[in-house]
Amino acid sequence: VTAGTVTAAHYTVTGSLVSTFAITLPSTAVTLTRASGSETMAATSFTSTPSGTGVLVAGTADIYVGSTLAVAAGQVAGTYVSSPFSVTVNYN
Repeated sequence: VTAGTVTAAHYTVTGSLVSTFAITLPSTAVTLTRASGSETMAATSFTSTPSGTGVLVAGTADIYVGSTLAVAAGQVAGTYVSSPFSVTVNYN
């Protein structure tokens, strides 16, 4: 796999001042497929910071989402694109 910078996805949530919210992450694997081929990898074990719940401070909060990427021995190098998946934020 081509080396590069790896970072968590970043989302900014806005809403009512000092409200709490719940974060729901994918509970099943998300498949990534090589853009110019059929090779795949799986993203699993999604995590977020904050974890599970958060607070809107001054009406805003940053959420970072990451996962574990299963890279096989001999994985073909290239750009891999994920299938759609949801990260949901709901007021408590």
